[in-house]
Amino acid sequence: MSLSLRGDVWYWRKKINGVAQVRSTKTADKKVAERLAAKWEHEAHEEIVVHGVVPITVGLLAKQYLHTKEGLTTHNAIASQLNRFKSLFQHQVKDVRLADVQKVINAGRDKGNKESSLSITVSYWNILMNFAAKQKYTVGPKLEPIKNFKPKERFLTEAEEAALIEAAKVPDEGTIGLNESGRFYRAINNDLLISLLDLGCRFNEAANLTWSQIDLERNTVFIKRSKRGIDSTHYMSQRLKTIMQLRWDAREDDDHVFPTKVGKYSEADWMRRLRKRAGLSSANGTVTLHTLRHTYANRMTQNGMTLPDIKALLGHSNIATTMRYIKTDAQDVAKRALAVQAAVAAKQK
Repeated sequence: MSLSLRGDVWYWRKKINGVAQVRSTKTADKKVAERLAAKWEHEAHEEIVVHGVVPITVGLLAKQYLHTKEGLTTHNAIASQLNRFKSLFQHQVKDVRLADVQKVINAGRDKGNKESSLSITVSYWNILMNFAAKQKYTVGPKLEPIKNFKPKERFLTEAEEAALIEAAKVPDEGTIGLNESGRFYRAINNDLLISLLDLGCRFNEAANLTWSQIDLERNTVFIKRSKRGIDSTHYMSQRLKTIMQLRWDAREDDDHVFPTKVGKYSEADWMRRLRKRAGLSSANGTVTLHTLRHTYANRMTQNGMTLPDIKALLGHSNIATTMRYIKTDAQDVAKRALAVQAAVAAKQK
């Protein structure tokens, strides 16, 4: 056994089958340190030599898992979720307690993170532990999935959408507090906002648009889905066509429509500033980037498009997912039902 004194604390260092083991005994008592070291050496021998399981830190495990996701559009989103466990990165996975992981989730809850968001964080921790088992590393505790939460879906009214668009416009030159750089990025965000509203796609699907997906002659945009969805082709509205033509004429990047947005999964700060300028209320739920996608789906419903139609537009592989995006007005439905009944009755006379 190998013990070394650093300050007033004994540290155990040992290589077992080439795997370095380093742990603090957290004590200045050498006899206590020796007992701990003997126990740890026995456990490490069992894990590494007998069972072929290798210890690893949370940080290194997360890094290796992310490496398997290189090239995917969801890579940054996964990295963001795993970074929530940054406080545990220096810990050996086998030393992490359930309370340690739950503390991270509770901290997110205290910061106001939504249960829907926290449920994803929990899922990625459990996925990370499954990855550890598959790679023959030691495995830490798993969390109980967060279930039975009902996220509050938010849709923009026409007035709110108009206010958001107005707030996103590039102000006149000389506006106090907005320099040339600010005007440049405001113009990009304005164009991206219209793209999201008129295509109903996810933020990262629009952020990663390439010119090969835009056909100005045919007036179409091909959307490559970032999740396990179905790619789809959309016709451009006149305002979106104008934006794309202007961006094409002024392009400096021959590949991407929004070069400064490539690789980004979300921009919560941008939307926070935009909704503040627009004066949007949070009484019915906070307006987020994904609210624009929900609004698009709801607009299609209000104007008579069927559920299968909207499923195709959103690129969903499962119609049950589409149903979450649809909000119906009970009074409006009742009025339409009455109109149908009246039409039938009139024919029967």
